[in-house]
Amino acid sequence: MGREVTPRFDRRRSTPAGAAALRTVVIDDSRPLRALARAHLEVDGGFVVVGEGSDGASGIEAVRRHRPAVVLLDIRMPGMDGFAALPRIRELVPAAYIVVHSSLDPSEAAGRAHAMGADAYLMKDACAALPDRLRSLLAPLQRRSA
Repeated sequence: MGREVTPRFDRRRSTPAGAAALRTVVIDDSRPLRALARAHLEVDGGFVVVGEGSDGASGIEAVRRHRPAVVLLDIRMPGMDGFAALPRIRELVPAAYIVVHSSLDPSEAAGRAHAMGADAYLMKDACAALPDRLRSLLAPLQRRSA
């Protein structure tokens, strides 16, 4: 199992009342990984993927268009990377949960991601466990905003 970094709790979050699933945008340059993440998140039922991006710029556009509750963001992407996109995404959806989902060593990248506005850092190592891992990261934030 991958290492996880505890989410920040300095911003209050809320999920739309009565929402059955959290609206999610997946931003990753790997088409197969986006498809796999979508499949696992939607089968779970707690998430619905409303948009995707293959780099920072297309991810920002997907976030602007869909206003998700959750953004799953890769760091290493061609063109605009996740670090460059993160502050712009935070400006667009200040109440969203932004989870950096990367293969970079968290000891190197998690602190930078948090400083730029990410709520949590999750290693890319097991897509099948993604819904449960996201739910465990988001639960303390959701309880805090209740």
